Amino acid sequence: MTLSDEARCFAELVGLGESERAAYLSTLDLDPIARSQLLSLLAFDHDSEEEFLSAIQEEARLWSDQDTLEPGTMVGRFLIEKRLGQGGTGEVFLVLFEEEGSTRQAALKILHSHLHRSGQITLWDRERRLVARVSHPYIASLIESGTLHSGQPYLLMEYVEGQRIDHYCETLPIQQRIQIMAKVCDAVGAAHRQLIVHRDLKPGNILITMDGLPKLLDFGIGQALDRDQQTFEAATLAYASPEQLAGAEPTTASDLFSLGRILDKLIPHSDESLLSIVHKATHTNPDLRYDSAAALRDDLHRWLECRPVTAQSDTWTYRASCFIRRNRWGTIATAAAFIIAATALGLAWRQYQEARLRFTELRSLARVAIFDLDAAIQNLPGSLQARKKLLETALSYLSSLQAAAKSDTSLRGELADAYQRVALLQSTATGASLERTDAALELLEQSLLLRTGLGQQYSKDPKIRESYGDLLFRLATLKRSRMRSVEAESHLAELMTFSGQWLREEPRSIPALELSILADEEDTRRIFRQADKLPALKNQRNILPKLALLKELVGESSHYWKLSSDVHQTIALIAGANHLADEALESFRIAIDFSQKWNSALHTVQSYRSLLLLYSEAIYLALELAPSKIDQWQQYLDSFERILDSPTLPDPKAAYWGRHKTDLFSLRGHFAATRGQAKDVDAYFTQAMKALDQSTTQGQANYATAVLRVRISQRWDLFRKTGH
Repeated sequence: MTLSDEARCFAELVGLGESERAAYLSTLDLDPIARSQLLSLLAFDHDSEEEFLSAIQEEARLWSDQDTLEPGTMVGRFLIEKRLGQGGTGEVFLVLFEEEGSTRQAALKILHSHLHRSGQITLWDRERRLVARVSHPYIASLIESGTLHSGQPYLLMEYVEGQRIDHYCETLPIQQRIQIMAKVCDAVGAAHRQLIVHRDLKPGNILITMDGLPKLLDFGIGQALDRDQQTFEAATLAYASPEQLAGAEPTTASDLFSLGRILDKLIPHSDESLLSIVHKATHTNPDLRYDSAAALRDDLHRWLECRPVTAQSDTWTYRASCFIRRNRWGTIATAAAFIIAATALGLAWRQYQEARLRFTELRSLARVAIFDLDAAIQNLPGSLQARKKLLETALSYLSSLQAAAKSDTSLRGELADAYQRVALLQSTATGASLERTDAALELLEQSLLLRTGLGQQYSKDPKIRESYGDLLFRLATLKRSRMRSVEAESHLAELMTFSGQWLREEPRSIPALELSILADEEDTRRIFRQADKLPALKNQRNILPKLALLKELVGESSHYWKLSSDVHQTIALIAGANHLADEALESFRIAIDFSQKWNSALHTVQSYRSLLLLYSEAIYLALELAPSKIDQWQQYLDSFERILDSPTLPDPKAAYWGRHKTDLFSLRGHFAATRGQAKDVDAYFTQAMKALDQSTTQGQANYATAVLRVRISQRWDLFRKTGH
């Protein structure tokens, strides 16, 4: 029984007496679950009526607690022109605003205040990040996001003026309809490559502009705001996949089902080829649908070009009919047919050769984009946007190569390497603010499947061993950061076994030794998380002989300096947690010394930022453990400031340097508090707080800035009370 059937039965039963209800129920063919649900509703007695009505009134009060924004009203810097609509999460208005001396129109979406108060701000923020990740000419773009004076978050979206796709296509020839749907598939595919699912594709969310181009609305919004609300409007039910209606988490396959339903609405049902495309896209089994929006688009292009579509049974008669449609006049006579057949054979061979060439070129481009170009530009000023675009291109190449990898062992090995490298770029080329950790994890897991499928866990090849060990290490550390502890410990256990076996077989292998050190470090963190502070410190100290052997093998090198700095920093932090002040501070000095050597050799963004973070952590620990000796750390604070003021600082306008300058204000304030310098305390802490407020306004707040805010507030309050 459907929800609407249950509602109708309830409406008929609720007005009957008990005996009449029993008689009516006996005539209904109900399954046990539906009968139980109806009886539970009917058993809702009069004693609960007042509570029920009170709940309804409270819900209505919450929903009505939204300021009415009439045309002509100013909301911040936005002038309301008219109300465009309302959904379950917010209202949308057409607004005017000034930007760089000109007036623009846009769609302003404001979160309902009842959702804001009820804790949905996190979902709204997820929506903002999802929308910001999608950039495509056929997807309505995000202009900006922020918070109104009332405290309500908003999104300012591109305003799209056009007709629904089904209304627009009513008078168009079928070829133009298919061309539009192919563009829609392009847009959906672009979002899927960013690992974003629309989950509510329907004609009302696809508008066609005056130029005849599609624009997809609300990409990512449904996923963020309806994640725990598996409800659909009547208009949406017709386009939702079976797994969505069953309550499963939507996937890219769900969007493909919706695309198939939209296509079904646009085509004549007399065309078998198009119907076969619809049937494949809307198959009840997600595994039997198209594997991507690009594959669906390609079949639409094949239909437009009168070439065989992959959804249709591949028979010689079907191929012949496609050939004849492409070459109608060539079938008039037997001789002409023979010539065309011979020509087709030659063309097929040439197309095969061209396809092989394109495949080889694509394979080469993927290597260049992932392994060469990023390394060449990563230290150039302002290269972040270029690296993001490069990453998108690389993912597109990998997607194109993946289908061919099933029958090509060497290509599967290349893809495993590429997925692993791109996962690393997810963090270094996009920045933590875009939260690419989940995307990186998915790529790493794909790499693991490919490597284990090739049996690389048993390989004796040093390069393969190094790649496989690095993969296990990254999976363990990333899953730990995402609180997936059981999986992280499983990867760590395999890593410890793998690195230990390799080092026993090749005790002077540099990659084996480095991997063993990384594994031991991660094991130290595991022990420390279990609150075994002293065993964790002992475990970390045991790494020092391995570091000495590494120095013997490689000498003084940038890689040795970085690894040594990390090991001594971990010793410092754990010794501090065990209140071993002397060991903690001395280990920090050693770690800083190695980090300074590493930075002097590289002068990269990563080396500078690692050194600044090390200065910061060391000084904060010194303030905690030995405040009377804080003057001994003045040189590190001065070095911190010199780095930020250096004319050779790479990419000096990048936002992350601003976050380090905020930390510098905080450190200066802590030093001043230790010395009892009240004016300096107020000046530096005020500057730091202003910078943190600005970061919050610009949407750059994160866990690190929150910790810094608490650190400053507590120290400032203590100084005001005690004067030290």
